[in-house]
Order: sequence, then C-alpha cells, then structure tokens
Amino acid sequence: MSRITGGAARTSRTSAPASELHFVTFHLGHWEYGIEVADVCGIYHGLAIIPAPDEPDTIAGEVHLPTHRIRVIDLRRLLQLPESESPGWMLVVGAVDGPIGILVDRVTEVIRVRSDAMAAYEDADGRVPGGGFLTVTAHYQGRTIYVPDVHRMLRGCCG
Repeated sequence: MSRITGGAARTSRTSAPASELHFVTFHLGHWEYGIEVADVCGIYHGLAIIPAPDEPDTIAGEVHLPTHRIRVIDLRRLLQLPESESPGWMLVVGAVDGPIGILVDRVTEVIRVRSDAMAAYEDADGRVPGGGFLTVTAHYQGRTIYVPDVHRMLRGCCG
C-alpha cells in the first residue's frame, strides 16, 4: 500500500496566485480529469475495499483508514463506464458528511493551471463521461483536463 498526502493541500487556495489553480489529475480510461488540490485529503493505492451490499451500485464499499472508516465511490460505475481490471487508486476528498473515497484508474500528477487556460465546460457532443458533473476544461501542456464539480458529484451518488 502506498499513500501520498500533503498538509499543503489545504492551503493551496490561499497560497496560489489568484491567476492559477492547483489540480490533482487522474485518468478514467483515456480521459484525464482534475480535482482541486484543496479538495483532496489523501491519495491511496492498493487498499482493500470491503463490499457494502446494502449500498447503491455506485458505492464500491468502504475502506478502513487509521482514523476513519470511509465509503468509496466507484467513479466508473457513476459515469457508466465499463469496469476496470483494477482501478487501484483512490482519491479521498472532503465532503459535507466527512471524507469519501473515489476510485480512479490512476493518479497522474499535481499541476498548476493559469486561469486563462481554463474555460467553462461545454458538452457539445456528450463524448466525455461525466458531462453532467463537469464544470471546467483546463488546458495544460497540450492536454485537456476535465474538472468536475466534485461536491455536486458526491451529492448525486451519495445523497
């Protein structure tokens, strides 16, 4: 099991210049997404997920962390993508009712994106999974990163 966390994540909104945002980027299939660093409490790999049979299909189960027992969302199920062989990576994000895990295929990196490289997401053809939750498209080093409203997404699958 590997774990990456950072206390600096909580201060990124105030320490970054107003003209840029920091994102943790991750992949689902061949699409790249980003969540603001300030919303990420931790990044884990290889944790055992305990199934929760009475939960909605989008909930993969729960994991036991040293200080929390948290629910885990299978983002592929939420976005109606085919199952992955082994997502393996979990982002833990802060939610109203406490932290929640989000399974992703892989976590890529932390990036800084200038505000002039971001635009409101427009779902022209519906080809990007998660269009109902996406709010911003960020352009970074020739890549397009889709940024969901993570709190709306969590409300949509967890009530």
